[in-house]
Amino acid sequence: MRRNAALLVSLAFILAGCHLLKSNDEAPPAGEAPKVESKAVAKPGGDAESRGAVLLVIAFHGFQDKEYETTHKVLLDAGYKVDTASLQTGTAQGALEGTAVVDLTLMEAVKQVDSYRAVVLIGGPGATVFHDNETAHDLVRKAVDAKLVVGAICLAPFTLAKAGVLEGLYATAWTGGKFTVESLAKHGPLYRDEPVVVDGNIVTASGPPASAEFAAALLKLLK
Repeated sequence: MRRNAALLVSLAFILAGCHLLKSNDEAPPAGEAPKVESKAVAKPGGDAESRGAVLLVIAFHGFQDKEYETTHKVLLDAGYKVDTASLQTGTAQGALEGTAVVDLTLMEAVKQVDSYRAVVLIGGPGATVFHDNETAHDLVRKAVDAKLVVGAICLAPFTLAKAGVLEGLYATAWTGGKFTVESLAKHGPLYRDEPVVVDGNIVTASGPPASAEFAAALLKLLK
């Protein structure tokens, strides 16, 4: 009887050991963190409503991922409601293969621009689609007329310049290839070779490395 009990105890330990081995086999290799999908969420309650809403404008194809993600997260974490607009609704594709959900079209955004506290244009190679887009120009002109905070980063300041809202103001942008300092300056802005430039209620930035500083400057003006 005692012998049978000992066998049962041994069998239990063997089964437990197999279970532990199986669990270890399923764990990620040393040094590799488990993949976790995260999504920034606006602070609950009335805080986001009391702070107001901000509109981010992105290209449906080829927006700059870091610029969008950093700005989006900083604003959400600060309690602002954030809407994303583009030429069409759906899932936009970033230049670095990220994605973003587009809440409304640019035309819809123009009609309700007064409901926002800021309008922010994100850069990236796809942002050139807005440079000569009359709807984009109309949006930023209305935002400036309403004395909203207006931001543009990377290639997006060229849209502001061509819309005529940077006339006589200090600004920066990403420059390279055909996007030269001269091609920006001919539309009115006074170029400054700095990561982020603030002139009145308008914030411009030079590209992805300036994303955090750009978002912080927007937040400072909003507060």
